[in-house]
Amino acid sequence: MKIRNAVFIILLFVSCRQDDDLPFQWVKFGNRITYNYVAQNNSEDNVLILSVGYKDGSEQLRLRYTYPIWDSTSTYKSAGEDYNVVRKIDGLHKRVSSNCGFGGAIFPGNSDALRAPAITFVGDTYPEYYCAKSLINRHFLIETKKEINVPLGTFSTTVLQDSVFLRKEYWDQKNGLMMIEMLDSTGIVTSRYEAASRNF
Repeated sequence: MKIRNAVFIILLFVSCRQDDDLPFQWVKFGNRITYNYVAQNNSEDNVLILSVGYKDGSEQLRLRYTYPIWDSTSTYKSAGEDYNVVRKIDGLHKRVSSNCGFGGAIFPGNSDALRAPAITFVGDTYPEYYCAKSLINRHFLIETKKEINVPLGTFSTTVLQDSVFLRKEYWDQKNGLMMIEMLDSTGIVTSRYEAASRNF
């Protein structure tokens, strides 16, 4: 009985934690980080923006990466990716629908995948699923407390590498995503985005 009561108290404590007690506090509506692009024969300032906004028509937070690309008319356009995010006690999670297609309209639900951990152990792997069923990516934790220097400053980061997009991400849970390295098929860094400024 004592053990059961202790577990209940712990669960009650965790469920009652205020949002501001959770890690990745920088993930708040309106915050953004701007990055410089660096490659062997090219560099450009302020080419990538990571912003925190709301999903249309809701208060669901989303991370969105936007960057300029050239089209056939030689004008800049914005392109990138975005995904819903949820802050939890163990880190920043990517939220996706757990039911897709016709079933999603009848039985809606969500599935959360750990995207950037707050508690880190080298060698950990964080899978990502489509519709909570089909494995589409894996993020490997390859280094902790990796100190990096970027235009925004010096940060101690957790390094994640994914299995699909061939990139490394350098996360600082207090300050944000500090650097993204793009790799070729042999694992050589071909370019990177370095955090240069932020509005928080």
